[in-house]
Amino acid sequence: MQTYPATNVFPPELAEVRVSRPAVHAPGERWLTVHRRCAWAIVFLAIAVRVPLYLVDRSLWGDEASLAVNVVGRSFGELCRPLAYEQGAPLGFLFIERAAVMILGVNEFALRLAPLACGIAAVLLLFALVRQFLDPRTGLAALGIMALAKSPVHYSAELKQYSSDTVVSLLIALCALRLVAAAGDDDNRNTARAVAWFGLAGAILAWFSHPAVFVILGAGIVVTAGGLRQRRPRFAVLVAAATIVGASSAALHYYLFARSLAHDDYLLNFWSTAMVPLDSPRAALPWLLTALPRSLKGLFGVSGIWLGTPLFIIGCIALARGGRRALLGLCLAPAMCVLAASVLHKYPFEGRLLLFLLPLYAIVVAAGLDMLWRQTPSPWRWAAPLTLSAILAEPAAVAIKGAIKPPLKEDCKPALEYLVTRCRATDAIYVPFAARPAFEFYAPRYGLDHMPALLGERGKDSNFIRGEASRLAGRERVWAFWVTTDPAVDMTVSRVLGELGTPLADAAAARNVKVRLFNLDPRAGP
Repeated sequence: MQTYPATNVFPPELAEVRVSRPAVHAPGERWLTVHRRCAWAIVFLAIAVRVPLYLVDRSLWGDEASLAVNVVGRSFGELCRPLAYEQGAPLGFLFIERAAVMILGVNEFALRLAPLACGIAAVLLLFALVRQFLDPRTGLAALGIMALAKSPVHYSAELKQYSSDTVVSLLIALCALRLVAAAGDDDNRNTARAVAWFGLAGAILAWFSHPAVFVILGAGIVVTAGGLRQRRPRFAVLVAAATIVGASSAALHYYLFARSLAHDDYLLNFWSTAMVPLDSPRAALPWLLTALPRSLKGLFGVSGIWLGTPLFIIGCIALARGGRRALLGLCLAPAMCVLAASVLHKYPFEGRLLLFLLPLYAIVVAAGLDMLWRQTPSPWRWAAPLTLSAILAEPAAVAIKGAIKPPLKEDCKPALEYLVTRCRATDAIYVPFAARPAFEFYAPRYGLDHMPALLGERGKDSNFIRGEASRLAGRERVWAFWVTTDPAVDMTVSRVLGELGTPLADAAAARNVKVRLFNLDPRAGP
């Protein structure tokens, strides 16, 4: 990889670093002019594909509504207790959400504001990181990947904590990189200040992100090992102490507010396939071999991982050969910590729970693209930008389509509006479990919280639903409100209620949601 002065990029050796801010050399001037403008254009593109998803005011779907019910229905103190509906979120994030609804009111905009802000902030933080520690070509590629990455765009407009996980990951990574950059400074006060910031950031941010502990531990191990390798025992001890402070804060947060999640049978079963299957060695090897491609799906989607995976491997080689082993370690160590936790069945190595790793992955993939560009003969250098276009084809298409016509998961509001306009004061409502969080959230808004309602418990087989619905037998007018995301549940609810009574004409359907009136009194006619 092209080498710049130690003051401009992450150095090959800790001892060669003097300051962390870029000096004004030729590469730096190019980054501050042409490349800086390109970077800001990419940032604006990232904002342009995220904001429309927020502004469309979509209905909260099941997982969002499950968290929203806790945020809206509890005080700050009550949020410290285990959450309903098998939900888990860091206390800092919950407090931010609670403050948002207290200030801005109980609505989708208020609830999704923090995720949107974090989604945009993550791109800005990555800009700050690559501008200081990467050459312009690699930095712009990493920024472009993150701007259009599938999962970061999606979760920027969802009431979940995964966008904040990404921001916390980048903040800790920036502190770690500045810590390494200050390691060779002749002024010990700069080193001590950088160590203090790393420890303080880890201790505070661990309360805003569950996976922050993996970034703290990964960064701490890499920087401590670098200090020992450079025979700087005092520096290594200070970094180890700061790492222990951050990890201890994370452990305290886990013990006080999150340990119940580790014993939740539903969550353990739901995420069972995301843990390393140690009970079956034959299955463990394929699982481990496919772990990297599966974790890259959040960046590139299904189609892009076939090119993204080899580029990631090439990027690892490029960073190692280019004297950036420490940067490579900072990008890989958190993932190794997650993998170790997955071996112990303590944290899933899958999907949205790995969103915090994606900006670090983007850096490695960008380094692979840069190596492809440099190692390819001039007449064939178009292969690198063509490869970048190929891996971003799916996420770019999804992002642009989402900005033009935002997707709807469970469009509850039109269905409930239909129900409100046709229900009577004596009617009853049956809500199977999958629709229960959304109904609980929206019922006060539509004045349905005072109506007789049977809120179902977890269970979706026909006998279970028949047992619940039979409690409303004898009523002439019973509204059923259910989600149809699972076709089997949709068919079961319709069939069971049809067997218990008579479907009436009043019915409506929206995206993955249905509402219908039934007569459950066998003595009455339709």
